[in-house]
Amino acid sequence: MNGISEPRVMRYVIVLLALLLAASLVMTARRDATTIVTYPTVTAHSTCRGYDSYREAQEAYMAGAYWLDGDGDGRACESLP
Repeated sequence: MNGISEPRVMRYVIVLLALLLAASLVMTARRDATTIVTYPTVTAHSTCRGYDSYREAQEAYMAGAYWLDGDGDGRACESLP
């Protein structure tokens, strides 16, 4: 085989395959890292009076308006209909 032994060729093939696998993993990781996740925008009022319903207040609570839960039970503005 033109002066190259079979074990040496096999090593080259294995190294080449390992490099291709590593490059594939890097490209996948980069693609996943650049994925942008968007969430619906919820306007958070400062008090429960700014909401018309419990459901509307709860959506704001789940989006980060944690101050709407006065007693810490995970339910915002419980007095609303």
